[in-house]
Amino acid sequence: PGFGLVCTISDISNVLPLDSTGSHRVLIGNRRWLDQHGLSVSLEIDQTLTQHEERQATVVLAAVDDKLAMAVALSSQIKPEASSVVSALQEMNIEVVMLTGDNRRTANSVAGKLGIKRVHAEVLPADKAAVVTQLQDQGHVVAMVGDGVNDSPALAQADVGIAVGTGTDIAVEAADVVLIKDDLADVLSAIDLSRHTVWRIRYNFIFSLVYNLIFIPVAAGILVPFGVTLQPWMASAAMAASSVSVVTSSLWLKRYKKPNIVEIKQQHRFTSTPLCWPKSRRSYQYQKLLMEDDLGLV
Repeated sequence: PGFGLVCTISDISNVLPLDSTGSHRVLIGNRRWLDQHGLSVSLEIDQTLTQHEERQATVVLAAVDDKLAMAVALSSQIKPEASSVVSALQEMNIEVVMLTGDNRRTANSVAGKLGIKRVHAEVLPADKAAVVTQLQDQGHVVAMVGDGVNDSPALAQADVGIAVGTGTDIAVEAADVVLIKDDLADVLSAIDLSRHTVWRIRYNFIFSLVYNLIFIPVAAGILVPFGVTLQPWMASAAMAASSVSVVTSSLWLKRYKKPNIVEIKQQHRFTSTPLCWPKSRRSYQYQKLLMEDDLGLV
């Protein structure tokens, strides 16, 4: 996977004007795939392919009987929100790393337009998972965004795998978070909502701790010398009030509204607290966010 395919065909006179009496060896894939099978392109063709690659196109080559027969340049437009999302992530002190199986020229061209400084190009599915492992070994907390079968190993390996709902079933199964819409801005919303959720959990813990520190001594009779006693029904009511207050606090998250990209950038631009922690204090703060370019950028 990630290179191409090789096959032998025969009896194709009804499809192609080739000799139908014999079989033909067909190679389809990228340059590395053809190089591995001993095929090379001329300097003129190489220059043409390079021009397409510099225009963010992925070139697929086809050879019949060890002769180059066709080259197809495949490209798609960068998503309108991609640049803003990358910029917002960087404002949140999250480094964006692009992983792609495309050639290095195409990857660098896309990364340059989006402001991504770290690119891993021409990587196989297993290599993507290896990059995630390498970053984790360096002490980083890694979130991976992807949608294809090739992204599944990396999604499973990452601390948090984020799959787009329009992706393959395998990617969705391997991910921890599934974004229903094909919108990169939802990555920001997912991170922002997760931080609000963690903050609310911490708030509930602190509230419960303070509540119990106050009422447990009262229930034990610390105020009896002062003529204050706690009746059984009062203790039951206090216990119920504790649970109700925590649940009510948690339900406050239902008031959460998805912020736009500008609001997220402003929210984190003026914060005085660090947004990324070492792994021992990570608290769901991501230091690295990997994006598979087929989904995340174009």
